[in-house]
Amino acid sequence: MLLSYRGMLLQLERRESMPLEVELQGTDGARLQASQKSFDLPRPSIDDIDVEVEGVGSVLEKEEASSEASAIEGEWLAAERALSNPALIVFTYNRPHYLRQTLKSLTNVAGLKGVTVYVSCDGTDVQVEQTALSFGGKSGELAPPFTRGYELWQHPRRTFSPPQPGHAYVAQHYKWALDRVFHDLNHSHAILVEDDMLFAIDFLRYFEATAPLLEIDPTIWCISSWNDNG
Repeated sequence: MLLSYRGMLLQLERRESMPLEVELQGTDGARLQASQKSFDLPRPSIDDIDVEVEGVGSVLEKEEASSEASAIEGEWLAAERALSNPALIVFTYNRPHYLRQTLKSLTNVAGLKGVTVYVSCDGTDVQVEQTALSFGGKSGELAPPFTRGYELWQHPRRTFSPPQPGHAYVAQHYKWALDRVFHDLNHSHAILVEDDMLFAIDFLRYFEATAPLLEIDPTIWCISSWNDNG
C-alpha cells in the first residue's frame, strides 16, 4: 500500500467523506483498503484540448484556455516527480522464516535503488533481528547501492492492562512507524508491506505509475496493490 504525506494532508483539509476499511490479520499485520469511486484521469496535453470560441473576445478566451491547459499539464508533471524520496516499511513481529522469504523476494524487485527500506519489528525478537540484519551491513542484498538505505527498527512493544486484542498492538506499531517516516525522516511517500508477502518484479513500478493520482485527486487516500482475487 502506498501513502503520500501530502495526499493525506489534502484529505484532512478537504474533509472528503470516504469509508476506510481496516482488515486485521493475525497479531502482526494490517491491511488498509479504501473504497472510493473510480476515476479516469488520463494525463492531459495541450494539443488534446480543442477550444471552440465564437464572437468577440475569442482570442482572449483561447489564450486563457491554453494557459489553463498548461497549468494542468504542469501539475501532472510535478506529480510525476513526487515519488522523490520514498520509504518502504516491512512490518514484522516474531516470524523470522517468513521475514527472510519476504526480504529475499524484495531483492528481485526493479527500482529499489531509489527507495529506503526499513524493517520495523514490533518488539525485540532476537531471530527477527538477526534475519533483518543479514540483509544489511556492507554486503547485504538490501544494503546500498542496491537500495538508497536500509535500517532495522525495533518498536518498543507496550504491555496493556487489561490485555488488549492483537489489533491494538498493530495500530500502535503502524502509528509509530508512520510518524518516523513522515515527521522525523521527511519521506515523501511510504509503501507498507508485511512479513508474509512475496513481490512481483514490477511491484515498485506500479506505485511509481500511480503515485501522481495521490497528488491530483484529493478523494484518493491510498494506492493498494492488494487483490482479494489472488
